[in-house]
Amino acid sequence: MIEIKLKTKVDQIYDKADLIFKLLFLSISIFSYNAFTHGTIITTVLIPLTTALAGALLLYKILNWRHFTNNRFFWLIFAFMASYALSALFNYKYGIIGSVKTAAWIGMQYLLLFVTDTRKSFEYYKKQLRTIFGFYLSYIIIANIISLIFLFIRYSSATSSVKPYKEGLLAGFLRGRLWGVYTDPNVGAVMTVIAILISIYFISVVNKKWQKIVLICSMVVNYLYIVFSDSRTAFVAIAIVATLTTYLFLLIKKPIQKPALNQIFSIFLALIVSVTCLYSVTLVKFGYKQALDFSLNRPDSSFTEEEKQQIENQFDSRENDISSDISNKRFSLWTASTEVFLDAPIFGTSFANFGAYCQKNLPENYLYVSGFDRFHNMLFDILAAQGILGVITFLTLAAISGITAIKHLILNLKTKNATLYIAMLGILLTALCGAMFTSDLVYINTPIAAIFWYVLGIIVIKSKKEEI
Repeated sequence: MIEIKLKTKVDQIYDKADLIFKLLFLSISIFSYNAFTHGTIITTVLIPLTTALAGALLLYKILNWRHFTNNRFFWLIFAFMASYALSALFNYKYGIIGSVKTAAWIGMQYLLLFVTDTRKSFEYYKKQLRTIFGFYLSYIIIANIISLIFLFIRYSSATSSVKPYKEGLLAGFLRGRLWGVYTDPNVGAVMTVIAILISIYFISVVNKKWQKIVLICSMVVNYLYIVFSDSRTAFVAIAIVATLTTYLFLLIKKPIQKPALNQIFSIFLALIVSVTCLYSVTLVKFGYKQALDFSLNRPDSSFTEEEKQQIENQFDSRENDISSDISNKRFSLWTASTEVFLDAPIFGTSFANFGAYCQKNLPENYLYVSGFDRFHNMLFDILAAQGILGVITFLTLAAISGITAIKHLILNLKTKNATLYIAMLGILLTALCGAMFTSDLVYINTPIAAIFWYVLGIIVIKSKKEEI
C-alpha cells in the first residue's frame, strides 16, 4: 500500500508533534515510576508541556475527525469514556478534581495513543514504533543496570510517605526484593518483560553483529532484574509469553514438515521453554543466595554479626509476607471491590473516589480500613469505578480487540513483519497479565499502559495483510 502524503504544512507539523507527544507522554510515566525522579522538577515541567501539546493534537483530530473516527474501535473507546463521565457526574459529591485529572490522562491514552490516522499506512506506524521502542528499551537497560548495581552493593533507601505510596518511596534491595530504581518492583518487572520482547524484535531486524550482541546482553541484564525483583506477576507473564512466542516462532520455521507433527512438537517445546524459564529463576536466586552466604561466613569476612543478621532478615521478610498471605492482600481487595459494586452497581463510584465513597457509605470496607486507594486488578477497578455499564463496554472492547489482534497476527505470520506481530501480541499479553495483579492500563498513566494502548491501536486498527 502506498502511503498518502500529508498535503498541508499543518499536517506535517502534526506528524512531528504526534511523535514528540508520544515520547513525552511515555517519559512522564517512566519518570513517575522512578524512585529518584518521582515528584521532581522533571515531571513538574513535563506534565504541563505534554498536556498543552495534547490539547493541540486533540484539536487537530477534532478538525479532521473523519480520519480518526471511521472505525468501530473509536466508538467502543468513546462509549467507555462516556461511561466514565457518567460515573464521575453521578459521584461528583465525593470529589471532582480527581475525576477530572483521571479523565485527562485516560483521554490522552485512548484518543492520542490508541486512535490512529486512517490516512497513514502500517509502515508509517512501524517506523514510529521503532523510535518509541528504542527509547523505551534504552531506559530499561540503563535502569536495570543501575538496579543490579544496587543489589551487589546492597544499597537501599526509603523516604517518608509520598502520595500514592503510603510507605514512602523505596529503592535498592529491600524486604528480600530488588526494587532498584523503580517505585514498584512489580511494575518494573513487567516493564522489563516488555523490554525483552522488544529486544527479540530488534534482534530480528538489525544487521550488524555487535548490535545483536548488545541486545542479547541487554536481555540477560533485564532477565536478572526480573529474577531478583521476585515479582510473581512478571513470572506469570514470562510463563505465558515464553510459551506463546516459542510456539509461534516454531510454527513459522516449521522444523518438521508434517503439519500435525509440527504442531505437537511446537507445543511440547514451547512448554519446555516456559518451564525452563521459570525454573531458572529459582536456580539463579539459589545460586546468588549460596554465594552471599559463602561471602558472609568466610573466616576473613568483614561483616559483623549484626550486619549478617540484617542481610538474612531481608530474604526472610519476603518469604514471610508470601507465606502469611499468598495473594499479598489482593483477595481481600477484590472482595472489597465486589462490595462496592453491589452498593453502586449501575454507575459505580468513579475511580478517583473509592476512598471517599467507602468512608461515607462502607466504612468497614477493606480498602478504606487498610488505607489502599485502588483494588490492584484492572477488572475489579472498573467494576467498582464504573459499575455494570463500564464493565460491559470495556469487555466488549476487549473481546473485539482480542479477536481482531489474533486475526491480524495469523494473517501476517508469513510476512516480513511476523516477528513484530509476535512481539506486539506478547507485549499486549504481558501488560494484561500485569493488570490482573496491579491497577494498570485503564485509569493510571504507567509506562506499561502507554506502550499497551499505542501497540493495541496499531495491531487492531492499522494491521492488515494487504497493507504490508
